Amino acid sequence: MVKSPTALIVAGLALSLPICMGGCPRPEDALEPNDTPETATRLIEGMPVEPRTVQDNPDCFVIAAGPAQTLVFTFETLGEEDCNSFKVTGPDGATFYEDDNNYCGRIGDIPVVQPGGQLDLVGEDGYVLTIHAESAGDYVLTVHERGQADNIFDYSWRYRLTATTK
Repeated sequence: MVKSPTALIVAGLALSLPICMGGCPRPEDALEPNDTPETATRLIEGMPVEPRTVQDNPDCFVIAAGPAQTLVFTFETLGEEDCNSFKVTGPDGATFYEDDNNYCGRIGDIPVVQPGGQLDLVGEDGYVLTIHAESAGDYVLTVHERGQADNIFDYSWRYRLTATTK
């Protein structure tokens, strides 16, 4: 049986598409593994890093702060979906800031924010997260990439992160 040219083209396209069960993962960044506070990347004040967070694969960072200092995390979007959420915990495990940003557009539950904590949108593609560090020690920043309810591929976000203290 001879197939039509259209049928052959459609069959050829179907064979050339990758099959990804459960979504097609995107490549990780050079800072991996940094998915837990125990494997967090230590930030050097004022030195930017350029990670990529992938849906269901958070990025964790740690930085030391002294008592009564203010931590400032500056994020610049470098590409991809930018559907993120943030969490900062202190040396005793207390949460200083946390939002769930379910889906995108900062939609979700009201963020957990301790006094002195604040997330600001900078332009259309950046964020500044400010945390008042009450006690000396390591503070852990966790960056999550969320997704849409119907996304086929895992969402990811490339960004530049710079941490400073005041």
